[in-house]
Amino acid sequence: MSYVPAVPYQARDGSLTLRGGAFLNIVLLTTTYDINTGTSTYTPANINELVNISGWRTLRQVAGGGSFEGYTTIGLGVRARLPFRVFPLAGPGGHSRLVIDVAHHWGTSAAHDLSAPTSTARQYSPLGDNQNATLVGIRAGTHPAYDRVVFDFRGSTSGLRYVVGYVDLGSIGWWLRVDLVHGAMRDLPGGYAGPWIVYPAMAQLKTIRIFDAYGWGTTVLLKLDRIAGFRVLRLTSPDRIVVDVAHDLSGA
Repeated sequence: MSYVPAVPYQARDGSLTLRGGAFLNIVLLTTTYDINTGTSTYTPANINELVNISGWRTLRQVAGGGSFEGYTTIGLGVRARLPFRVFPLAGPGGHSRLVIDVAHHWGTSAAHDLSAPTSTARQYSPLGDNQNATLVGIRAGTHPAYDRVVFDFRGSTSGLRYVVGYVDLGSIGWWLRVDLVHGAMRDLPGGYAGPWIVYPAMAQLKTIRIFDAYGWGTTVLLKLDRIAGFRVLRLTSPDRIVVDVAHDLSGA
């Protein structure tokens, strides 16, 4: 998901005509039909107005761009090129949701108002291309309900992908593994040059350890005080991947 000059249709020429001063291109790794029968699973009344956003402050239009061979495009018309974040949520039942928040204005991040994450399920973002982003920084901070790790990037981020989940490392316990696919640091000018092990000594986050750095990505392990809910956010301007871990056991 990213800002683009125009949102292209899925598997056909042309671009969506969207209201607004900026356009977000959302590509989902799913279809709006059953791949075995071809039966529609989502049939909106108006493909150009998927959501009634009349009176909303920032969003101007939500439109469908088509679905083909495992991919679905949605175009989001926004008032201006404003910060946004993306994260998945579990439920209801066995289903899942993808949440997209767009800020009303530039300024202090609304992330400070987030509640504690509750899901302990593995989280990941869609595949991109094979272009590497440069990992330039790793930093951590604490919030009232969760601890946060921020991975800063620069350069092309079209291929950047995250896969985050708990892993059992035997005698050294459970860690939260963060795979930054195409988020490379090794042998890149201006790449991350900080320590490979950091001990934040926060309520939940105890150790940040770079486990592996290879030509097209980086693996980082987070040692926590206990297993608890976590969430992953993709933020832009500048490009960041954020991992929040709850202080308590909610969702564990």
